[in-house]
Amino acid sequence: NLAYPIDDFSTVMLTAIANPNGSKYLLIPRYQNTLPGNIDLELSLLLYLSDSTPNTTSIVVDLSYPF
Repeated sequence: NLAYPIDDFSTVMLTAIANPNGSKYLLIPRYQNTLPGNIDLELSLLLYLSDSTPNTTSIVVDLSYPF
């Protein structure tokens, strides 16, 4: 799990999990940002790769407002 703060309001992250024996890999790059109005934005992409099917790709867009 790696995280790199770009500035005070945004961060880029990468989560990687591997099972080399089963040739299965999970990659999750993420971007988080605090928008004007204190709204939190998170963009992420889930990539599941393996020798067998099904391979999966998901895109997540999350907007939240903390009270």
